[in-house]
Amino acid sequence: MSKNKKNKELDLASEYIFLSYSGLQGLSILGPILSLLNTGIKLAKCGIFSTEKSKPHAVRAIEFLKSYKTIDFEIEIVDVEDDNSSIEVVSNWLDNNYIDNRKSIFNTAGGQNKNIPLCLHKLLPKLDCLFVASSEVYRLYDVRNNKPITMKNPDKLTIEQLLETQGVPYSKADPNKSSELYFESLNSYLGKSKIVLPEGSMQNISVEGINIDFIVNTSSNRPQLFIFLLENNEI
Repeated sequence: MSKNKKNKELDLASEYIFLSYSGLQGLSILGPILSLLNTGIKLAKCGIFSTEKSKPHAVRAIEFLKSYKTIDFEIEIVDVEDDNSSIEVVSNWLDNNYIDNRKSIFNTAGGQNKNIPLCLHKLLPKLDCLFVASSEVYRLYDVRNNKPITMKNPDKLTIEQLLETQGVPYSKADPNKSSELYFESLNSYLGKSKIVLPEGSMQNISVEGINIDFIVNTSSNRPQLFIFLLENNEI
């Protein structure tokens, strides 16, 4: 299917407002916004609903977005409590920003999962689209016309950018610790087999005390970690 055909049913003339809860994964906010921008949707405003615990993750993702891409829309972080009272806050924000020719998009995978079904129950009559993310593809579900629309993938970020957005500290690991007594490390095997790692992969990284042979970014910004787990005494 061609790119033009994918986006043929999208209304690119209207402005959209984007609503998302914030959880503890910054990419659950950043990924959808980048996907919407790549698809050609014009965002007028984003409302990110964050608890005290999730707010640092939302702030970090938004700061990265602003440093990474020039944007011409407002992003507002709205404080909510970690209970059902947030649903009324989200509903009021939607009412206050649903003006002119704007349409609304609600992110179904932003975080605070326990509130999303109740929030959708209240908001669905007022929503135009739902943003649905899977491990393979991003889609918009057009509520009014009852149809899914495939979106473009977000920009493919580097491993460093992914770790930065997620707030994950890392350091260079000792490559000698990646090898085992009776088994070659994965890096050594790939080298001898002349298998070239994808561009941008990181090798021999230590994250929170775990030595990782290498990290590969998939096209959907979901890093794949390859770790040798066997200990000498288990062989």
